[in-house]
Amino acid sequence: MGDVSNIQERLSRGKADIESMNNARSQAQSQLQETQSLYTKAQADAQRKFDQDIFTKQGQIKSLTERIADAQKKLDEITAELDEKESRMRATNKFFADAKNSLAGW
Repeated sequence: MGDVSNIQERLSRGKADIESMNNARSQAQSQLQETQSLYTKAQADAQRKFDQDIFTKQGQIKSLTERIADAQKKLDEITAELDEKESRMRATNKFFADAKNSLAGW
């Protein structure tokens, strides 16, 4: 009878061990699912933040590009105006030099 009792006790302990291991496995699976869920959420949040940052940077680049184009246009206009005024100044200086030479020759 002792052997049967011993076997039953070992069987009972084995069942308890299996139940404990099943509980540990269930907890590990729950933790894994929770961790995977948090990971997926973190990935989505990071992607959303990245997309928003890219959108913002693209807007800034577009704005700066427009400002550069406007500044270049203004520079071109000022350069053209300056070239025209320099040309008039040279013509005026030539006129006065010719007039001075003409008067000196009298």
